[in-house]
Amino acid sequence: MMNIIKYLKNLHDDSIRLLSKIEFDKHHALHFALLSLYGSIIEMVGCILVLMDNRGRLGVPILFRSLLECYVEFYNLV
Repeated sequence: MMNIIKYLKNLHDDSIRLLSKIEFDKHHALHFALLSLYGSIIEMVGCILVLMDNRGRLGVPILFRSLLECYVEFYNLV
């Protein structure tokens, strides 16, 4: 379990680091929506990690469902 959490933390950190390299047209509605959803996914993963670090595991399934819904919207837009 710890290896998965460690992997997820590294993935989250890399996603935040690479976010600054994304180029998009803020006036293009699709680009704006995709970047917003991508940011929401990264933020929710960060929140899940905080909950898991602080033994707040009861809230993880709730956030995970929201994360999956966000991913589905992202995938459908792409």
